[in-house]
Amino acid sequence: MTAVWRVVKNARIADAFTGEGAALYGGRWNKRGTRVVYAAQTLSLSVLEQFIHTGEEGKNIEYAFFKIEMPSGIKIERFNSHKIPSNWRDTPVPEETQELGSAWVLKQSSALLCVPSVIVPVECDFLINPAHADFHKLKIGKPQPFRFDSRLWK
Repeated sequence: MTAVWRVVKNARIADAFTGEGAALYGGRWNKRGTRVVYAAQTLSLSVLEQFIHTGEEGKNIEYAFFKIEMPSGIKIERFNSHKIPSNWRDTPVPEETQELGSAWVLKQSSALLCVPSVIVPVECDFLINPAHADFHKLKIGKPQPFRFDSRLWK
């Protein structure tokens, strides 16, 4: 079984796999209104992905991480590099990338989509579609406590 990882604030543990946050605010790979769950290839990448959205207040916030195991038969899609627009790493987030991910959710072709990480482009972030029929096949571990090392703010 292969695994992906997700780091969330403790206050969000109960809805960590609903896609609610992404639907409310949108993300790099989804438009507002599209439910999707973001995870990463490694726990350390998941930590970095959370950290870039965390200010000094993160020193006092309690977090948790989840290990999400994927059974061997589950389909994982990947965007071909020619499908990803050249501005995919831009800030603010380009609409083109949001449209790509949102279209994938609507297509319902798989429960997981591997996309490049903006932070470490040779590694993958994963979009998880909580509305896909295979979502229930994922084995989501119990939340484990996590705290950022204070040296990250130096």
